[in-house]
Amino acid sequence: MRSGICPKCGADEIYKQEHYVVRIKRFLQVPRVIYACAVCGYSEQYIEDPRIGEIRDSWIPVRPRRKRKNDDL
Repeated sequence: MRSGICPKCGADEIYKQEHYVVRIKRFLQVPRVIYACAVCGYSEQYIEDPRIGEIRDSWIPVRPRRKRKNDDL
């Protein structure tokens, strides 16, 4: 999306808007940018801030799930 091409439909009508997320723990405002495709409606969001490393300290990590024998992909 950040390249200006929608990964879902391939359109080049991508728009972005910056929002601020308030983190209650420290009352910080962290900017997040939302990209949206005007053709199919697909959207992605990114945190664009030098403090992005704080995520490791305060968010819960998602560990890859072990694939079972009968799982598809």
